Amino acid sequence: MRYLPCLILFVATPLLAANVWKWRDANGEMHFSDQPVPGAEQVSIQSSSTYTAPVTAASSSASSSSKSAAAVSYTNVEIWKPSAEMTVANTAGIVNVSVRVEPALAKDHHLALYLDGRLVPGYPPQGLEYELSEVERGAHTLTLAVLDTKGRQITLSAPVQFYVQQPSVLRRP
Repeated sequence: MRYLPCLILFVATPLLAANVWKWRDANGEMHFSDQPVPGAEQVSIQSSSTYTAPVTAASSSASSSSKSAAAVSYTNVEIWKPSAEMTVANTAGIVNVSVRVEPALAKDHHLALYLDGRLVPGYPPQGLEYELSEVERGAHTLTLAVLDTKGRQITLSAPVQFYVQQPSVLRRP
């Protein structure tokens, strides 16, 4: 019974912090609160970045027609630019991506690039370089998959986490 107040507080805390208000005081300083004050404006809070691993298909039921392609064993599938834990600064949302695949990609295989667990549309199926646009500030994860003609995953690169830092009007040099 004595744990009940703690449990209620634990469950109710996210509900209490749902609204954020901002306002400037007489000195021009910005303040934030979970309670509205006269002249305050409500701030919309975006959810944090999350990573969801791409769904992998079982390749144990490969047909005999794709055995020649399946015989390729990739020794290296990696994202080398941006490098792990790299901070990309002042890019206006543009991030250049370079990948390596060894041995060379089989003609009936193609690449799929995932940004934060979502397939990057327009990624060239045989491309080793690509320019991402509209990448928001914050932490992001890239993963590269080699797929067969039926879209089944053959191999997957290690995930690479990188950070985008955009200039802020609040931070003066």
